[in-house]
Amino acid sequence: MLFFGKSNKISLLLTQIRTTYDEAELAELVKSVVAHGKSAFKPTVDALKDNQLGAQDGAAIFSGIYDRSMLKDLLSLLGEDQKELRKAAMETLVAQGGDEAVPLLCESLLSGSWQMRSTVVDGLSRIGGPEVIGRMAEIFKNKDRDIRKAAFEVICRVGGSRATDLLIAALKDENSLIRQKAMNEIGKLREPRVAPHLISALKDDDVVVRIKAIEALGLLQERSAVQPVLGLLKDGNMLVRQKAVFALSRLCTAEEVPALLEFMKESDVNIRRSATEVMAAIEDPTKGKTLVRALKDEDWWVRELAVEALISVGGQQVVDMLLALLKDEDENIRRSAVEIMNYIGNESVVDALIPLLGDPDWWIKERTISALGKIGDKKAIPHLAALCNDKECRWIVAQALSNFEDEAVLEPLLNLMHDQNKQVKIEAIKALGKLKRSEAAPFLMNLAESEDKEVSTEAKAALKAMGVSISTQ
Repeated sequence: MLFFGKSNKISLLLTQIRTTYDEAELAELVKSVVAHGKSAFKPTVDALKDNQLGAQDGAAIFSGIYDRSMLKDLLSLLGEDQKELRKAAMETLVAQGGDEAVPLLCESLLSGSWQMRSTVVDGLSRIGGPEVIGRMAEIFKNKDRDIRKAAFEVICRVGGSRATDLLIAALKDENSLIRQKAMNEIGKLREPRVAPHLISALKDDDVVVRIKAIEALGLLQERSAVQPVLGLLKDGNMLVRQKAVFALSRLCTAEEVPALLEFMKESDVNIRRSATEVMAAIEDPTKGKTLVRALKDEDWWVRELAVEALISVGGQQVVDMLLALLKDEDENIRRSAVEIMNYIGNESVVDALIPLLGDPDWWIKERTISALGKIGDKKAIPHLAALCNDKECRWIVAQALSNFEDEAVLEPLLNLMHDQNKQVKIEAIKALGKLKRSEAAPFLMNLAESEDKEVSTEAKAALKAMGVSISTQ
């Protein structure tokens, strides 16, 4: 390393730089140090080693006194323990050395310590260019795994067409971590030419590589990947299956419905779940029949996925297909059918729903009440009113009756408003307020004076909705 005597004047200037915060004054001090030429090199290095100078100021001084003869001196600093010293040296090599520094930096990558190697990777990545990529391609052939990883990191950071070729080649590296990194970078490219290599990677022994390949194909929306990814619905790894569902949800069209139907018949519940989830995501108006069939699956998750999908599909055709299921002996199937009717039901299903008000399953009864309320066919009013004394469901009856603008709901709602159950009472009050039934005002006035704060608040809100002022009564 070059050696220059340490000048008291330079040391004084360096001390002033450390304690100065004014940018203009700082620039003048750096200029004064640089004016001493290479004599300032060693004092600056010492100041950086002693943490008496920051990397930015150190780099400014090194850059000011730089010439080609300093290359090796700066490179030797990359192995030092002090981070600020390494950073100042590298900043100078990148800014001043440029392409000239590349060969020496590559030598350091091959022979330096792990600490130096990390700094060199950063420097080469910033210099970039064809020469760096070319040299990294050669270094990547090294048998040392750590050296290959370092070279590969530079390739990933620099990028470019040549880098893409190297990334593709890296998919066959024996080191799974390198394959993972390569797949991660390739996935960001969105280049159609990488699709065949991504498809090949679906067979990789490393599960992370397979997962990243699936993700990349899904984002690339590569149709040629559909069949290979479909096969992964049978993969033994849950995460692989989940990612396959994600990709297929983006890739599949109506063409894949027959294939998915076969997957939905598999004995393995995980395969059926995955296939149903993909089926649900496909935009195909004809998939309703397949999904209705899935409502009879023994697995609750498959049924739930089918329910959500059928709600999304909607339409009279789906409604008609569900009518028979409302009478099914299996309560789980009836539950699913009633749940869907809460979202897509219409007047055509009222007659089929009314008998379910007497279903032995409390959940089916409650969701039937809700569905009839949402449909709003007056035909259902007397049947709902008949449940005002039902211990389990009368609070939902109040909610349902609030959707009917008909005088026939007034009497049952008034009865429910006087119910001893607080929840039932409040739901009836809300319903009367929503319907703005002024006939209920006198009763609501009494409840507005209730000692129960919640009941009183709801009664006042209902009166306000009716336009009735308590203070005027």
